[in-house]
Amino acid sequence: MRLRMGRKRKKKIPAPEIPAVGRKEVLVALLILSLSIVLSYCWVLDGTWAMDDMVANRSVNIADITNLAGYRKIAMLTFMLNQKIGGFSPVSYRIVNILIHIINSILVFFIAFRTLNNLDRRDISFSASFLAAAFFGLHPININAVTYIVQRMASLATLFVLLSLVLYFFGRTAGKKAVSMLFLILSGFSLSLGVLTKENAILGIPLIGLYEIFLIRTERKRLILVGGIVLVVLVAGGIFLMNVLDLGTKLREFVEVFTTHFNEPLSGYDWMAKDAGWSPKEHILTEFRILSRYLGLIVFPLPSRFVFDWWGYPISQSLTEPFSTLGGLFLLTGLILFAVLGRKRFPFLSFGILWYFLAISLESFIAVGSDLYFEHRNYLPMTGLSFGVLAEAALFIKKRSPRVFEQRAFPWIAAIVVISVLGGFTIKRNMVFRDSITLWSDTVKKAEGNLRARVALGNAYLREGRLDDAIRLYEESVRKGFAARSPLFFTDAAYTLGMMYLSRPDLEKAERIISVLEKLTTPSWQINVLKGLYLQKKGYLSKAIGFFEKAREYESPFAKTLVNTMMGDAYLEGGLPGKAKRYYERALAIDPKFSSAYYGLAQIALRQNRPDEGERLLRKALEYDPANVLALADLSDLMLIRGKTEKALELARRAVFRSPPMYQPYISMGNVLYFMGDKEKADKFYERAIRNGARRDIVIFSKVRMHILRGERNEAKRLLQELLKSRDISDRMRNVIRNAYDSL
Repeated sequence: MRLRMGRKRKKKIPAPEIPAVGRKEVLVALLILSLSIVLSYCWVLDGTWAMDDMVANRSVNIADITNLAGYRKIAMLTFMLNQKIGGFSPVSYRIVNILIHIINSILVFFIAFRTLNNLDRRDISFSASFLAAAFFGLHPININAVTYIVQRMASLATLFVLLSLVLYFFGRTAGKKAVSMLFLILSGFSLSLGVLTKENAILGIPLIGLYEIFLIRTERKRLILVGGIVLVVLVAGGIFLMNVLDLGTKLREFVEVFTTHFNEPLSGYDWMAKDAGWSPKEHILTEFRILSRYLGLIVFPLPSRFVFDWWGYPISQSLTEPFSTLGGLFLLTGLILFAVLGRKRFPFLSFGILWYFLAISLESFIAVGSDLYFEHRNYLPMTGLSFGVLAEAALFIKKRSPRVFEQRAFPWIAAIVVISVLGGFTIKRNMVFRDSITLWSDTVKKAEGNLRARVALGNAYLREGRLDDAIRLYEESVRKGFAARSPLFFTDAAYTLGMMYLSRPDLEKAERIISVLEKLTTPSWQINVLKGLYLQKKGYLSKAIGFFEKAREYESPFAKTLVNTMMGDAYLEGGLPGKAKRYYERALAIDPKFSSAYYGLAQIALRQNRPDEGERLLRKALEYDPANVLALADLSDLMLIRGKTEKALELARRAVFRSPPMYQPYISMGNVLYFMGDKEKADKFYERAIRNGARRDIVIFSKVRMHILRGERNEAKRLLQELLKSRDISDRMRNVIRNAYDSL
């Protein structure tokens, strides 16, 4: 003791004065952060729905919650609330997604700020926290978890994980045991909500453990007490989740598949992608390259390097095939070893690296069989990585140039630079979501082997009326899918192509498509629908109904909705409106916003001389699908009959705007122009209708209706007499013409 007292103490050099950070500065920083995020994402609020967004963009009610897609019921509940408040506009959905992202960015700031202060690093706490939150909030790798609407599942699950970590921090630093226990229980509850939002939130348990090991200072006795409480909470929550989600069964199934089929291609499990075709071994080897690519995107976030969807990502056959697989393994192993061995020298960076790999492990390495490449999987990993990297960078600068932190302007200038650079990249990258064509064109360009993207781009061209481009994409997809023996997207392309041929109608090409489908794929609802519609076009109604009934036996809700509607169409065409109505109503019972079913009901009402009911149903069809050209055409005719010529013209223009591959819109446009006296222009649209499959007798009868509306009865009679002399009209049409003639 005397020796210690006798030692000469070194003179302590006072640390540089660090400007105190008040609540006002923190609030201003968070305001700048929030406004920057809004500015970076607001340009595409009304951008396209994409791919799995159909999960969010379908009508659900609170009674349906127990049957909602998968286990992600909390996320689905928020989608339902979006529908109730803002309808089916993508704007309201994206506003909520942006708000969630802002909250997560603020939580990153808060966790970093409180953690650094708790570690007596107040000298860098504000700067590091502001920069970490800005880096996370504005980095373009997070776009797919914000702008891609359905990936609210990823961002909302992350919110619950971060909230759980905040509550855990309060529980660990609270003075009273009762308060500490309360916060820890709430932490476990928040984590349970996260798992019910998206399954990867279960990784919050080891992530909180990582946080405890790296960033919490505590006495050993208190650690044992807290660890016991946390263990009880997590075990109780685990039992609850196992029962609710049946995770035990899934886990046993996964372990069995992983151990017994490691080198065999997988398919047929509901926890993996359809049409995968790779083995667990190939999946894991490929992920070495994919994670290396993700890290490259984080370091060099150029908009041109991001890919929305990369179905068909090139598979690694072995560590050296391709050779970049081995390079990826070395990179990941090196980073992990660096983090483990250097945790004392670089504590924050080590924490960030280990957080990243732990947070991404479930979706990248463990969930064998899911799609290989998706950038939204970086969302939760980016939270801890952003904190770790920026805190270590701030600490490095502090050690090398301590006086930098004496400048009050330093964190603001640094944050503005980060926000400006990353925000600019995010704005530019976000622009591909403007519409489906820009999104999928960008995807096809960057991932040429992506059949899913090619089919999606073909669908986008079809919606825009670019029929030649659509057919080109579908035919390419059919050829590539057949060559690759990939039935899933081949089926989608062939089905849509067949429907296009049947709508023209080009029955010979449709028959060839059906034949090719049968050669590659097993029986499916798509094949049965095509066969049914083909027979309906040939005039064999009873045989067509038989194939439609077979198609209804498949489990897909979309298939059941579509087929019920098509059966309604078939019965309506066969003169059985009562049966048709029942099938339309069955379709709407499955999907209450299916536009085509409302259109079918409107047809029944109009044929039964109930124009008010018909108009209501047509407007309902357009509410759910503003591009329903058949509904636009019929509503145009109805407005014309009611004397609202300008409104009729507007609706007809909307109907023909996308150059649809059916004749009705062109007849409607011809009718409006004919009624207005511009017969030359009208005849051009009538001829377009004939090229798209309209019979000449229908076109002439449409002119008769316009003469009647104009009060030109003699001209109407003359045209009707010409029609009655024709031998090319059906008996049913002849009766309609004769009744019209007699009424004049």
